[in-house]
Amino acid sequence: MEKEQVERFVKNLNLKSKIEVRSYQVETAISVLNKGNSLVVMPTALGKSYIALLITAEKARLGGRVLFLAPTKPLVNQHFKLISETLPYEVEVVTGSNPAKKRFYNAQIVCATPQVVKNDLKNKRLNINIFSLIIFDEVHRAIGNYAYSMIAEESKKSNALLVGFTASPSSERKKIEEICSKLSIENIEVRGEQDEEVKEYVNEIETEWEFIELPEWLKQLTKNLQNLILKTCEPLGLKNPSKRQLLEIRLATLSHLHHNPSGFKTLTIIAKAINLIHIAELLETQGLKTTIDFFNGMSKKKSKAVKELLKDDDFKKVIEKVASLIQEKKEHPKFDKLLEIVKEEVSKNHSVIIFAQYRSTVKQIVDLLEKNGIKARQLIGKSNSGMNQKEQVELIEQFKNNSFKVLVCTSIGEEGLSIASVDIVIFFEAVPSEIRLIQRRGRTGRVRAGRMIALISKNTRDEAYFWASRNKEKKMRKLLLKMKKNASVKQEEALKTEARKPVEEKTRELEKMKKVRLTDWI
Repeated sequence: MEKEQVERFVKNLNLKSKIEVRSYQVETAISVLNKGNSLVVMPTALGKSYIALLITAEKARLGGRVLFLAPTKPLVNQHFKLISETLPYEVEVVTGSNPAKKRFYNAQIVCATPQVVKNDLKNKRLNINIFSLIIFDEVHRAIGNYAYSMIAEESKKSNALLVGFTASPSSERKKIEEICSKLSIENIEVRGEQDEEVKEYVNEIETEWEFIELPEWLKQLTKNLQNLILKTCEPLGLKNPSKRQLLEIRLATLSHLHHNPSGFKTLTIIAKAINLIHIAELLETQGLKTTIDFFNGMSKKKSKAVKELLKDDDFKKVIEKVASLIQEKKEHPKFDKLLEIVKEEVSKNHSVIIFAQYRSTVKQIVDLLEKNGIKARQLIGKSNSGMNQKEQVELIEQFKNNSFKVLVCTSIGEEGLSIASVDIVIFFEAVPSEIRLIQRRGRTGRVRAGRMIALISKNTRDEAYFWASRNKEKKMRKLLLKMKKNASVKQEEALKTEARKPVEEKTRELEKMKKVRLTDWI
């Protein structure tokens, strides 16, 4: 698209403040507006928010009302800020912080969390038909029973345009098909870092994988635990048990429980084994403190599986050993490596985001950095006495303003947060999900080149997760391009057929086409 065309399109939107948009963003927005319900897949930092803004602006210009959904409160506030600063329309935020009696949805553009909207639809406090556009940010969540699913189903009763945005839908065809089916997707827009129109805007992200050798004392500890896992799983006939195998056996056992009361014993064995495997994973990938914190939480439970574990002499020896190693000031070697990396980055005045799976690990990392004179803060979710929305938003603003250089996050920091100045992202552990790999990595390289470092314990689950996420990411890209091609071919065929028909037949066929879903084309 030529520069003049882009400028003309943007000028017609009546924006109250000037924004810089790229030709591929305008092309994508126009394609969505012309082709109907769409899935937009684009790497982070390529401006999905601006594409959503352009679509929102056009619908609002024509008098339509817009519902803009995002999965977390900080992300909702981020979208609210961009829209309210750019568009000349009333915008409001609706989240769980608003009491039900004060949620009115009166503004022309509403930015909201999906759980609140789901509850208000369910309790008849909201009529979805008032909206002509519904945007689902981080639409990869629209699977299973997540709130997006119910909202999308209700939206089918309206004439609203449904648009989903994500950097990473999934590498599994079934999950992408589920998303497309729920949103009645008619069009897929895919832009990648290698596409000609995008290349000039892509900032390089240097990726490094630090493989860390476990010390002998930690290898021996995990070996003892592995022997206990094998002993526990003997009655199940499993020689190399995994969580997936155990969950499959659990599901099968539950389905026949009313015919086989002895299945309760099997369920206890499975629960014990899953707890043991989880403890082994914590030892290998997180460290002693997080392991003992999990044990302390588990010990408070009253289940038969926990009671049997607490009586097991071999298990007690493992836990006693963990406690004694903590007293000896021993810890996973990842912490020393992490400290070394962060010290070097902070000395260069670089900003750092560290991701860790568990709150216990996040706290331990912050304590370690603070002890070594590095100003760091933790960003965690609201549940279990965590951080409320106001605290999260304030912390993110402080980090943006360089009040501190290191932000340590759980998964809440993975999705959508736009912090332009992040120089390096560090994964404390590998993640098995291609979605989480892409989301975490995308926190850097937004306005300049960035770095990503993942800490991986050698010959552990960390290493398996590392290969799994990389392979899934490649598979996802190939799958999306194939699906886009199939969708385009189907649209072209439909248009050619429609052009040859008499006017009356064209009208009937167009009505049918509105009901066609992408899953019919695959």
